[in-house]
Amino acid sequence: MAQVWQAADHVNQGIIESTELGQVGIAAACLAPGEVTKGHSHTLVEEINIFKSGMGRIQIDDAFFDVCEGSVAVIKAGEFHEITNSGDENLEYVAVFNSDVDKDEIDFKERAEHFATDDCPAYYDLLSKIAAGECQGAIAFKAWAAATPNPDFAKVLKTIAIREAEHSAAFEKRLCELGQAVDFNDVDPKTKENLEFLASDAGDLEKIKCLGFDDLGDKDTLSALLRDRSIDPITGALMGRFIAEERDTARMVNECCQQMFGDEAPKAANTNDVTLGQVCEAVTSLTGLVQELQSEIRQMQTPKKAKAKPAKKAKAAAR
Repeated sequence: MAQVWQAADHVNQGIIESTELGQVGIAAACLAPGEVTKGHSHTLVEEINIFKSGMGRIQIDDAFFDVCEGSVAVIKAGEFHEITNSGDENLEYVAVFNSDVDKDEIDFKERAEHFATDDCPAYYDLLSKIAAGECQGAIAFKAWAAATPNPDFAKVLKTIAIREAEHSAAFEKRLCELGQAVDFNDVDPKTKENLEFLASDAGDLEKIKCLGFDDLGDKDTLSALLRDRSIDPITGALMGRFIAEERDTARMVNECCQQMFGDEAPKAANTNDVTLGQVCEAVTSLTGLVQELQSEIRQMQTPKKAKAKPAKKAKAAAR
């Protein structure tokens, strides 16, 4: 069973002394903010990670643990493990492992092979990609918020960064509920390149254009995410919210672009995305039209009454 001990645990209780590794190998590691190790598992080799500084998160098989200075993670042979720097400073740790094994006998597996199953729905991979991309997006938008000279725009970017982080956590949680895990290294190269550009010294308008937020146009592709009919209802609801918020993010940045750069900013083309307000207006209009038509139909279907003939004057009873 995966274990992570915090400083008080192993210092006060001496837990580390109970671990026997035989001949020991030691390796120092340092992860920059947002950096993720290449997740893997290996037979025969047991591993202890002792964290010296920074903040991060470690995945051991299907379990996730937060780590910081003084944390110790014990990884048994055959357990998948991956470390993410979730803080703003470098995450430093020392890996201690038994080295008295024949390397040729070790069965080394990367994430896909370790978690491979024959009955996983295809959309599991999509959820993993979204979680990984949104995690990187949160870091990128946070860096952009710190770099922009416009304080009002910085507030918008911070909101988006929080939203991206929330998306990543929500999809990671859903995958965990489904018995799967996120491959945080699985980020599209072009997406990764764009996100790295957001943290650069480039101007705000260049960054907005890089993401395509300057001209929303008709290039929305988010609806395609729900074409897979095998998606379960809970995941479908999560995807629906994600799509709506991603579109809202694009609109927020586009509006800021128009306000900040005026004539310099390309005019956003009309988008085919329909807002909830527009849908409500259309429904109200259609409802009124339907009611009018129903009234006319009822009038047409009502049979016309024959005109009443004037009553004849009663004859005098006696002449």
